[in-house]
Amino acid sequence: FRAMVPAGHGDSSLQPQHFTKTCKASVACLMGAPEYVYSADLTRTLMKWNSQDELCLSVVEEFSVWCMVIWNGLLYMGCSDAHIRKWTLEDRQVGMLVGHEKTVRCMLIVGDHLYSGGYDCTIKVWDENGECLNTLGGHADSITALIAHNGHVYSASADGTIKKWNPIGQCVATLKGQLTSVRCLAVFNGFLYSGSADSTIKKWDAQDRVVKVLHGHRGPVTCMVVYLDNLYSGSGDTYIKKWSKKDECVGTIERHTSAIITMQVFEGALYTGGEDRTIYKWVEAVV
Repeated sequence: FRAMVPAGHGDSSLQPQHFTKTCKASVACLMGAPEYVYSADLTRTLMKWNSQDELCLSVVEEFSVWCMVIWNGLLYMGCSDAHIRKWTLEDRQVGMLVGHEKTVRCMLIVGDHLYSGGYDCTIKVWDENGECLNTLGGHADSITALIAHNGHVYSASADGTIKKWNPIGQCVATLKGQLTSVRCLAVFNGFLYSGSADSTIKKWDAQDRVVKVLHGHRGPVTCMVVYLDNLYSGSGDTYIKKWSKKDECVGTIERHTSAIITMQVFEGALYTGGEDRTIYKWVEAVV
């Protein structure tokens, strides 16, 4: 561990805590579970950390993980070998979902179904028994993000579009406001937001129209989360930006030294990981 002090510039209300970890390679994804924080890097290393005392509890070096979700008390991991592994929180594999043909890049829980998106350009819908109920096609490139909003599932893709799916798996709209790969999605203040490789964040209304374009990043917008009534975005420019409900950038946080890849909110804290092989834990300062 190394003690952190606030950065010399940026948003002084968000402070890094002592949870600062260095992984073997770029941090691909993070996931919080009761008492634990999981991290996966690009050297096929999955690590489980105690979220309280920050000790590493286990290390698995068997497969490359690109996304994780917790569902019914189990850890689901989307992997580069096209499989979704199902583990207990005691590190025991209890199942595997097989159906994708390439890397599983993102997952989403909606009710009693798991949605997964892959580099094979498809979205698959799974039940709690691991049976694939449906395959949604239509994107021309990799699926990069999934999110639920207003009774629909939205999928982002490297083909530059966002598709809107109804509960029975029909594509009811294709959102085409982005000129380059759409990298991430978030729902904030009742609106859908999308981040793309062109360094912008777009805000979409209920009629799937772009109503605002947020500028500020100088690199691809790779991840977004909502934390304490603000939208936070991470980018290839190494910065975290904090956006208000008025779509104003109210803070820029400098700490990572390379592209930020992933963000996760867990137990009142914001976790970030990036190509600099580092995980930071951030908390809102009491003012």
